[in-house]
Amino acid sequence: MCFFLGSRLAYAENIDGNTTISDRNISGSLNIGINKNANVDINGTVNIKDYFSVATCNGQSSTCPAGGLNASANINNSATVGASVTIVGDSSKGELNIDGGSTLYTQQLWVSGNDNDKTSNVSDDSNGSLKINNGSNVFVVSSQDDTPFKTNPVKWNQNIISQGNNITDGTVSSGDLVLGKTGNGIIDIDNNSKLDVKNDVVVSTGVDGIPNEKPSVINIKNGSNFLIHGDMKGGISAAGQLELNMDNSSNLRVDKSIAVGIGSKSNISVSAASGSSISSTGDFTVATGNNSNAKLELDASNLSVNGVSTIGSGDGSITKFDIKNGSVVTSISDMTLAKGKGTQANINISSSQLNTGSLSVGEGDNADVTMTGSGASVSSKNTFTVAKGNNASATLNYTDSTINIGSGYIGEGE
Repeated sequence: MCFFLGSRLAYAENIDGNTTISDRNISGSLNIGINKNANVDINGTVNIKDYFSVATCNGQSSTCPAGGLNASANINNSATVGASVTIVGDSSKGELNIDGGSTLYTQQLWVSGNDNDKTSNVSDDSNGSLKINNGSNVFVVSSQDDTPFKTNPVKWNQNIISQGNNITDGTVSSGDLVLGKTGNGIIDIDNNSKLDVKNDVVVSTGVDGIPNEKPSVINIKNGSNFLIHGDMKGGISAAGQLELNMDNSSNLRVDKSIAVGIGSKSNISVSAASGSSISSTGDFTVATGNNSNAKLELDASNLSVNGVSTIGSGDGSITKFDIKNGSVVTSISDMTLAKGKGTQANINISSSQLNTGSLSVGEGDNADVTMTGSGASVSSKNTFTVAKGNNASATLNYTDSTINIGSGYIGEGE
């Protein structure tokens, strides 16, 4: 804990107030919002050796003013900023706005929090907001060599890259984005903008022994892209609270697997509309802990999974899956919805397609399954299992639809 604080104070430009920064090489940290409210506009080309932080109070909740503070940084007018580590909103409310065709390069990005107060026994009410708008870009990279700053005389500090042992079980590293440590992190990508993460995205992490009770939010809008070249996963606390909203031909692409909300009482909501697309080269695992809630809505949009899909499974889980208006859901391998004792599943497919290897819905004792729709196409190459378990019940009502299955088990059990 002291290492991080000491590193920021070794040499730092601390800004409490309103100002503008243009064309700078900073041989230390740039901290915006330490003791007071602050708003900073950043223009031109700015390179930062250590931390680029917004509303962090130097990473110590106890040093924030009573009631917290508000701080914002605005990268605009085709500006280019580079920093070893970027942190937005730890212990107070921070906003990082990247607009007007601007670009941020960083080795590690934390939106709402870092690990300086990870041993705290009190809740963290901070939130951090990252907004990328109007053709702007954020690249979370492996090293400075992957950026236009590779020949810059100010070299990024490798020693401050967090490993986050009791946040992500020791897996976080260069090229990673952490969203919502204990506060609620918010990411908005809008108007043909892009967030490109070299390695993993860790969402709604919590810390060891303190699950995150606040939802993190990801909004991808109007032709924008969120590209993850590793995994999208939860942190060590396992429980997850996440809202993902997409519209107007936007894309979320994960080159490995998606696994969020695998702990008990997780709450995951996914909404994709108007030609948007979600794809995972590996598995798709969402809200699988006991007493979890999974809500997925696809409206004229696509979900494509090359591996196994597991949604809303766990004893007492509730799953709502709404696929409509020409949407296509494809899981090359198996798809399991609401597997566990006492699960509830409500699946609606209207004028859309669901294609899987094998499909299981509400498999477990006392499961309650309702599947409805019209103009649907449901295809399961191998097995189709619905409400398989003692005292399980199923209601299927499809009109003007086509169901193609290998072998089926519906309401099998005592």
